[in-house]
Amino acid sequence: MTSPTLAPWFLRSIVVRGHQRGGSLLGFPTANMFLQADTVEKLAAMENGVFYGWGCVETAKDEMVPVVLSVGHNPHFADKAVSVEVHFVKKFTADFYGATMRILVLGKLRDQKKYTGVDA
Repeated sequence: MTSPTLAPWFLRSIVVRGHQRGGSLLGFPTANMFLQADTVEKLAAMENGVFYGWGCVETAKDEMVPVVLSVGHNPHFADKAVSVEVHFVKKFTADFYGATMRILVLGKLRDQKKYTGVDA
């Protein structure tokens, strides 16, 4: 399966608390982005998907690391609201709620899916 060509796109937002499922339930901690109404409107027009790119938490270092992010309604958990959940391919020593993160999305890996269970 090949993805259609996708132009790189950029998100910058504050990290907020999500449903706490990524790290504790699935084993992949995620940082949830606060989304303003205009951003939700633009993202809702896209297909639910899992994307890849680069990201950083704005600090003194601003170190860019690989990211994988879920964008959309998350059909497995039947979420109604559009969300952006970012998994940094790096271990952080502390939470960074309230910090600003920047994400450069380079492509789409696949559509979001509804699985038979959390172990699937």
